[in-house]
Amino acid sequence: MTTSTPGKPNLNALVQKMLDMSPVLSGLVFEEAQTLLKFGRKASWKENERVFYEGEDAEEMFILLGGQLIVWLDAMGIDKPIATLKPGNNFGEMAILAGGKRGANVSAVVPSFGVSVNTAMLKQFPTIGLTIYKNIARVALERQNMVNAKVAEASKE
Repeated sequence: MTTSTPGKPNLNALVQKMLDMSPVLSGLVFEEAQTLLKFGRKASWKENERVFYEGEDAEEMFILLGGQLIVWLDAMGIDKPIATLKPGNNFGEMAILAGGKRGANVSAVVPSFGVSVNTAMLKQFPTIGLTIYKNIARVALERQNMVNAKVAEASKE
C-alpha cells in the first residue's frame, strides 16, 4: 500500500507526472525519472518568491512540477514578462548546456515546486544525461522556430 502525506504528492505519482508532462524527459524510463527525483534538489517557492535573478551564476536547470512561475526581464527598470511556466515546463536549461549567467529572472506566481538537475548529476548518470541533453536541444530548436515565425510574421506587417 502506498500512502502520501496530505498536501504532498505520492512519489511514484510525481515521477509519472514528470514523465508525462516534461518534454525534456522524453525517452526516459520510469526508473531513470525516479533517479532524477531522488538525486535532484527539491525546490519550493512561495508566492512572489524569486527562483533566480538575471545575471546570477547558473549551474542547474529546473523542472516545474506544480504551481506557476513567470519569466521576466528588467527592461530599464521596468519588469517585462516574457513567459509563463506551468507544470512540466523546464527552465534554466542553458545553465546545463553552457554554464555562465542566468539570462532572465524567474519568480513564483503562486506557491510552486520542482526539481533541479545539474551537470554533475548528468555526468554521474550518463544515459540519463544524454537523453536530457538531446531533449534540451530539441526544445531549444522548437523555441527558436517559434521566434523565427514571429519575426517573419512581424516583418510582413
